[in-house]
Amino acid sequence: MTELGDPTTSDRLKVAMTAAWDHGAAEYDHHWGHGLQTIVEREAWVELLKRLVPPTPSLRILDVGTGTGFLAHLLSEIGHEVVGIDLSEGMLSVARAEAHKRTLDNTFIVGDVESPPDGLGSFDVVMARHVFWTLLQPEAAVRAWTRLLRPQGRVIVIDVLMKPAGIADWVLLETGRALARLRPGRHSGDHSYPAEVRGRLPFRYLANPLPARNVLVRAGLTDVLAEEMTWIDDVERSVMPLGQRLQHRSRRYLVEGRIN
Repeated sequence: MTELGDPTTSDRLKVAMTAAWDHGAAEYDHHWGHGLQTIVEREAWVELLKRLVPPTPSLRILDVGTGTGFLAHLLSEIGHEVVGIDLSEGMLSVARAEAHKRTLDNTFIVGDVESPPDGLGSFDVVMARHVFWTLLQPEAAVRAWTRLLRPQGRVIVIDVLMKPAGIADWVLLETGRALARLRPGRHSGDHSYPAEVRGRLPFRYLANPLPARNVLVRAGLTDVLAEEMTWIDDVERSVMPLGQRLQHRSRRYLVEGRIN
């Protein structure tokens, strides 16, 4: 039996994952909790990013797993220089089109976030949104990111805790799913990972941020902090239709650390 460390196994799984993201790329930003559907959501995310990476001084930021460029576009509008990498050419096509529409000077490159391509240069910050849960080898990925950082550079991870917090959350989740099936409109989307892939993702179903924090510590980062970002979840749920509001029981978390 092959192990995950076997390049053949890892490459096969990543091909399947990339195909899933390519398939959903065109509609991804129309799903609640993924793209920005309202000004209220946009303002909340801009507030968060300005707190994490203030507009001055301008920083060079690597957006790993950039997807459709959610972070890259907002960070660029704040005033930073952004390079985005992703394995999905379908997602990057959407990102490039949106950057052109918004006259942003972002760079988007096809690349594996667990093993970034050569020639990217160095960065003040590496950021990842909704990426950690998709990683086959999170610690190896973070170690690769740290090698791209300048002195005192930071890794910032924003992701989701998908495990319901308790029985009440589980009931709300199932109720929301039932209501969403009965109502037209935008749904959260299923990226349809094969079962073999889902079973190989160590952070797909977290209950708290501690395992993610521990990965950053083991990768050699210092001053590592972790927090749940319930206020972002509250803002997004406040503008969702009822079925989607109930269905979105995942909770966002943030972990960050720096190198010496």
